Amino acid sequence: MNINNGPIGELEEEVLSTIKHWWVILIVGLLAIGVGIWMLFRPGLAYEALSIVFAVSFLVGGIGTCYFAIANRKNTPAWGWNLVCGLLILILGIILVASPGMSAGTLIYYVGFAIVFGGFNTIGLAFALKNAGSSSGWGWNLALGIIIIILGFILMFSPLLAILTIVIWSGIGFITFGISCCGAAYHLSKVKGIMKKS
Repeated sequence: MNINNGPIGELEEEVLSTIKHWWVILIVGLLAIGVGIWMLFRPGLAYEALSIVFAVSFLVGGIGTCYFAIANRKNTPAWGWNLVCGLLILILGIILVASPGMSAGTLIYYVGFAIVFGGFNTIGLAFALKNAGSSSGWGWNLALGIIIIILGFILMFSPLLAILTIVIWSGIGFITFGISCCGAAYHLSKVKGIMKKS
C-alpha cells in the first residue's frame, strides 16, 4: 500500500529519488571489474598502454561519480564528498591524457591517490546504502572501502614494490572497487524494488 500523503509519503519519495540512479554505479563498477581482470591477465602490459587504460578509466569513472553525486544532491548527505572524489578522479584522468610521457614513479602516485579516493567514495556509498534502508550491503561496502584505501596507500608508500607489480596491484584495486560499486548498485535497486511494491 502506497502512502502518497503526509510525511511518510514525502520520505518515501525522497528515498526513491536518491536511489533512482543506481545504474550509474553499476556501470562504473562493471567497467572497473573489466579493467581489473584485463590487467591481471596482462602482467607484461607496456607502460604506454597502461597509462592509457588508467586515463580512460579515470575519465569515465570520474564522470559517472560526478553525475551520480549531482543527480542525488538533494537527498544524499554525502553527495558533496562523492562529487569531490569524482572531480579529483576526473582531474587525474585529464592529467594522464595531457602527460603521455609521465614517469612510472609519478604514475604510481597518481594511481595510488585515485584508488584512495575511490575507497573513500566507496565508504560514502556504504553510508548512503545504510540511509536508504539496506541492512546488510552497507557493511560489506564499508569493509571493501577500507581495503581499497589500504591498497592505494601500498601503491603510494611502496614505490619500488609498486613499480615491479603495478599491474597486479592496480588490477586488484580496480576489481575491489568494481565489486563494491556493483554491490552498492544491487542493494540500492533492491531497496527501490521493495519500496515500489510496498
